[in-house]
Parts: sequence; C-alpha cells; structure tokens
Amino acid sequence: MIEPRERPRLLAAADAKLYAVAVVAAVYLIAWYEISASPQPAVSVPAAPRAGWIDQLASTARPSVEPPAGWRVASQDELASAPPLARAPASRPIRMRTRSS
Repeated sequence: MIEPRERPRLLAAADAKLYAVAVVAAVYLIAWYEISASPQPAVSVPAAPRAGWIDQLASTARPSVEPPAGWRVASQDELASAPPLARAPASRPIRMRTRSS
C-alpha cells in the first residue's frame, strides 16, 4: 500500500502580503540610505537681487512696455502708501429658526 505524500504548502495569502510588505520596506530603506549618504550640491546664492526698481536699470536694459492708460510707473523716491484700513460692514444677525407650537 502506498502512503499519500503531503504536498508542499504554498504561502498563504497573509504570509504573501507580509513578505511583499517586507520587500517594499527593504527597498525604501536602501533607497533612503543611498539618498541621505550622497553629498548634497551646494546651493548658490545669486549675487544680484532678483527684484529692483525700473529706474535703477540702464536705459538700454529697460523693457519697452507702456503701462495702460491712467497708470504710471512709480519711482524709487516715492513711498508706497497703502489704502486706509476700513472695517468690513457688519453682516445681518443670523436668523434662528425655532419650532413654533
């Protein structure tokens, strides 16, 4: 009489998920380590400011754009004045609905 052999058991679904998560975590750890170990390039600071007044530019470097009608180009000597602060109008009180008898 031949005894039936037990088949080798494949990974269960839960075991396969755990194995997949472990592999993904290992890849992330290796990538994180490689990125943190590589030297970071030095960030260069621009020598000249990126913004300035138009009258500081040479006349040949100024853009040839005309402002719209009624607008004017402010000079560096003017102080920018903000519009006066005003309180927003109060809204109506919220109407509360109640159950009437």
